[in-house]
Amino acid sequence: MRRSNASTRNSKRRREFPRFLLALLSLLILCVGRTTMKSSRLLITVGWLTYSISYFVQVHVDGHTVANGTLPGLEAILIALAPMFERGYDVSLLGVISVLSALTNLLVITSPFVFLRGSGRLRQGLGFALLSATGINSFWCVLYQVADLRIGYFLWWLSFLILAIGFLLQGQSPRTDQSSPHLEAA
Repeated sequence: MRRSNASTRNSKRRREFPRFLLALLSLLILCVGRTTMKSSRLLITVGWLTYSISYFVQVHVDGHTVANGTLPGLEAILIALAPMFERGYDVSLLGVISVLSALTNLLVITSPFVFLRGSGRLRQGLGFALLSATGINSFWCVLYQVADLRIGYFLWWLSFLILAIGFLLQGQSPRTDQSSPHLEAA
């Protein structure tokens, strides 16, 4: 019995996916091992890039792709926000977590402003918020079978974790691009 081209392509894609994740996780471990300002900036940049890429790849097995003319990441957010707009919306734990998961994207959207202008304490606070959002966003693994989720979801989820670690490291290290007020007084 011979496999079709589509099933061969899918099996190849499944083998490549863990390699890509392993490369990202290796970078994460490397940067965490060297807690310098430069490594935390690299992590934050990789996190933003991963988040951006996640919007262009399929999120769920039944979801659309860019080839269908939709943005898969945006479609996923709209589905997660759907409980807010249903008539006679019954407040259930499932609906609340779904909407909360969609709203966690606001943390990533505001993160460049915190990165550019925020104090160390604010950066660390954002890091803890992003870490909490990582936990909230893992809810989709419980709701759906993990086999039904696609690389778009995993990249999106991983971007929260990478950004959380990057901002937590940024909050710990002193800013090197601004002079200290104590040095100016001397």
